[in-house]
Amino acid sequence: MIVAVIFGLIFIGQLMPDAINSVITESYSENFETVTGVGETSADETLSYANYFGDLTDMSVTSDNGDDSPAITDYDEADYTTTVSGLAASDSRILTITYAREAYTQFTGFASFIRLLPFIMIIALVGLCLWGLHSSWQNRRSRGFE
Repeated sequence: MIVAVIFGLIFIGQLMPDAINSVITESYSENFETVTGVGETSADETLSYANYFGDLTDMSVTSDNGDDSPAITDYDEADYTTTVSGLAASDSRILTITYAREAYTQFTGFASFIRLLPFIMIIALVGLCLWGLHSSWQNRRSRGFE
């Protein structure tokens, strides 16, 4: 029983965060038509949704302009603005920014429930251990081994 609980806690601690993030998030792409001026090699673009991770995690950018080497160098969580650097000066292009956004926004509370799942599983494992101890104690007691 104890071994099962230890493996359960390892499972919850190691595998659940990645599983939860993959359930709660979805990959989303947006296109932006961007023109840089003379001497400009970066552009700011405002995303339609918040990046779920709140930083540069899982963010990427591509350009249809072969002279560009685009990279996202900054993300402002307050207004969803990204800074894309490595653009060719005095040129136009279509930038495609891909990022992780929260999925299932139409279901109020879904993300919160999924985030609570590891805690619910821990409580269930502890309850299972207590139930097992209680059952074995009751079994011993009914046989007269108090």
